Amino acid sequence: MTDRELRKLRREDLLEIMIEQQRQLEELQRQLAEAQEELNDRKIHIDASGSIAEAALRVTHIFEDAQKAADMYLDHVKERTAQQEKELDELERTSRTKMERLLDDAARQATGIVGNARAEAARILDKAQQEA
Repeated sequence: MTDRELRKLRREDLLEIMIEQQRQLEELQRQLAEAQEELNDRKIHIDASGSIAEAALRVTHIFEDAQKAADMYLDHVKERTAQQEKELDELERTSRTKMERLLDDAARQATGIVGNARAEAARILDKAQQEA
């Protein structure tokens, strides 16, 4: 409407127009508030998505660090196992050498004992034959 048309209107018509404009203004304000609330909700969802992505990234780093620690532990276990196997091989060689020496000593002692026993038996036999 032009200014001229507005001036020709009666007060009642002007009031009705003003009331209608007020109603439209309130409706637009309500729609604006809803749109702002929806925008805030979307921002919260976007922020939460960013937080979730960051948390996932942190979890990934935690798993990577845990994998590195597990790999280091396994490497240490393998090194320790290899070292213990070396020590065990050395202990086995030493034990085998000692065992062979002990067996040799036992065989010599047994041979000596058998020789002494035969000599003693021969002596007893000779004595018994002389007395008989």
